[in-house]
Amino acid sequence: LMHEGFHQYIHFAIGEIDNAVWFNEGMAEYFSGLDERGEVKQVPDRPERMKQLLARKKPDFAALFQKTLEEFYEPASAEENYLLAGALMYYLLKGAPVSGHPEYAAIPGKFYDELIKTGDWRKATGETWKDIDMTEFTRHFCEFWNSDRYHAKAELFEPTKIKKEQPAQ
Repeated sequence: LMHEGFHQYIHFAIGEIDNAVWFNEGMAEYFSGLDERGEVKQVPDRPERMKQLLARKKPDFAALFQKTLEEFYEPASAEENYLLAGALMYYLLKGAPVSGHPEYAAIPGKFYDELIKTGDWRKATGETWKDIDMTEFTRHFCEFWNSDRYHAKAELFEPTKIKKEQPAQ
């Protein structure tokens, strides 16, 4: 329900323009873990499934970022695409901040802003990721998903409850 609700929300929030499937499905998968207290928890089998995927191959984010809806939903790769998109958003919003890479947490917001500004998901994706060293990013992403310690820390981290520093009096 949360997954499908996010699709409805984002559709209207971005003015009904085409959205990048990596962002749309990734955020919908992220919100699938929303609990009754309003906190996002890990989808139970995702960590193990990600470890299995990473044991077979490194994620190809460049390919994921360019997928159209039709390509994302291809029967031969749809399950892996959903897994990777959801794992990406979970990492960006909860994993990166607790594993020493808080700068990545700004990526979803940057994409959203670029999408509103450009009205083009491909341009917005390119602009969002242009300054990110994808080799390093992929290494950090894989380190997170292969670490039970980082998973435990991420479960306790709630990005919406970050305390802002008070302005100087």
